Amino acid sequence: MLSHHKGYNLFPILYKRHWFVFIVHLKDEMFVFLDSLHEEGSEYQDEVKNRLTSNFALAWNSIMEEYQINFDAFKIVYPPVPRQNNLVFTLKYMELWGPRVQLTNHFSQKDIQNIRIQYVNRLFFHPDNSVLGTGTKKLVIDFAQGN
Repeated sequence: MLSHHKGYNLFPILYKRHWFVFIVHLKDEMFVFLDSLHEEGSEYQDEVKNRLTSNFALAWNSIMEEYQINFDAFKIVYPPVPRQNNLVFTLKYMELWGPRVQLTNHFSQKDIQNIRIQYVNRLFFHPDNSVLGTGTKKLVIDFAQGN
């Protein structure tokens, strides 16, 4: 599990060279699939849906013996998402998703170049990035300002 937010867990999944997000929402009793390439009912999604939901249920009920859950009662949800085969889409899904968020209203393929720049900036200027204490930061800022 990469991330836990507000009662749900986000799992970025790489399967057959394709990234998507698998979400387990315990409170709303649902498994959610955010996939920019494969739709509900596709052969790919049928395969991963069955694997992920059954393996998650098995792992949970094996580990959490005092808190057993009937995962057979969970809904399987494929909300509308912007479409494209791109890791940036997977990252953006994880950043924005909520049970009542309409992802198609937040970004599309035309936004991807700017989103990539935003992610690079976040990584580069993160306080834990050791390169910030060097002349590299000044070099990047000067370049961005046209100096």
